[in-house]
Amino acid sequence: MLFRSQLAPVPSFETSIESETQNYLGGGQIGARVEMVTHLFDLGAEAKWLMLANSMYADVVTNNLRFNGDPYVKTTDNTTQVSTGVDLTGWGVLHVHPRFDLRIGYNFLYLTGITRPEDNVYYNENGITQPAGVVVDMKKHDFSMSGLQLGGDRKSTRLNSSHL
Repeated sequence: MLFRSQLAPVPSFETSIESETQNYLGGGQIGARVEMVTHLFDLGAEAKWLMLANSMYADVVTNNLRFNGDPYVKTTDNTTQVSTGVDLTGWGVLHVHPRFDLRIGYNFLYLTGITRPEDNVYYNENGITQPAGVVVDMKKHDFSMSGLQLGGDRKSTRLNSSHL
């Protein structure tokens, strides 16, 4: 027996799911700095502890989620909480010439309670008869970043009145 579908083919459509977050951080810091300065080189380090207010905003937007013409749905979440962190920096300077220095530095930043867009999408789609189930569910995680800096410093001579 040959079965023929009575359903028309579904035209193709594009579904979009977008997630956006913003972390507004502000607060104070306390730390210590040490530096050793010599004629040939300088070495230094700085450690800071951060206490920050973090106002977070997250949204998830869907359009054409289940079919072409499925409505645009935007869900949002806003909250403010305390985030803490550390900022560690180290550097070295090599005095190559009286007018030129080579510099190297390293920085490490660690923060708690940061929201990221890829973690905030909650998938709970239950079919066309239910409201869209892809919504915002703000998650908070620890965040770290680090970087290496290389550079040089050219010092120009100053003119004073005796050179004029």
